[in-house]
This record gives sequence, structure tokens and C-alpha cells, in this order.
Amino acid sequence: MAAPALTPEQKLATQIRNTDEYLFNLALEDFLAVAKVQEGKILGLDWSTNGCSSAPNTPFNFDFLPACIRHDFGYHNYIAQKRCGAENKKRIDKNFKNDLYTQCAVENEEIKREACESVANVYYASVRVFGKSHFCCCMVKLADDETGW
Repeated sequence: MAAPALTPEQKLATQIRNTDEYLFNLALEDFLAVAKVQEGKILGLDWSTNGCSSAPNTPFNFDFLPACIRHDFGYHNYIAQKRCGAENKKRIDKNFKNDLYTQCAVENEEIKREACESVANVYYASVRVFGKSHFCCCMVKLADDETGW
């Protein structure tokens, strides 16, 4: 006998649980493996991405694309799930910074790693300030001075 269909509330709860699991609990490498096969598409998660938007995906040969993909996943799904707000944006953005630093950790030379982290800080600052126009822009007004520093 087939399992009963999920109610809209149950489906949303599952989407929220899966979004948070993929976004905050999976290692970046594991997230990318899931994103590649788009397992979450079955449950209606948004896997679309524009990479690092107008910024380069690989500034100075530092591969920031994986971090940008997960950041897009966070913004898109939080918007779809109507989970807007400054604290949620800050949480997604801080996860982005952690992912950028994960990408920088592969640099063997300390000077390259420090340079990568400096560029990562610029990317993080950019999403804190300019990401406001992309994260739930029509649903919530984020404070102008809320930068998360």
C-alpha cells in the first residue's frame, strides 16, 4: 500500500528540514554531490544558481564557485519558504563566509591562503551589503546598518 500523500504543511516542513540540512549541516563537498544530482528537486527545492553573480567565480584562481552555489541555494529556498528576515540572511551569509574559507584552506602556501581569505572577506562583505536587494527584498526591510560585522 502506498504511503499517503503529504499535506502542504508536511511538504513545507520537509522542504525546510532538507534545506537547513543541506545548507548548514553537510560539508560543502557533500552538498555539491547532492546538488549535482539534484536530489532535492523531488521535494521542490530550488537548485538554480548564477554562480557568484557579477563577481568572478574564480578570482585570482581561488575557486569560490562552490560557495556561491550553496549561497544561492540558501537564498532561493529561504525566499520560497517565506523565511525572510535579517537573522536568516545573516546565518546564510555567515555560512557562505565559512564555505569561502573552506575553499581557501586548500591553498598550501600561507601567503596564498591569506590572500584567498582577504578576497573571501570582500565577497562576504558584498553579500552582507548588496545581498539585501536579493534576499526577500519585497517581504522584509533589512536595516540599512545591518552588515553583520
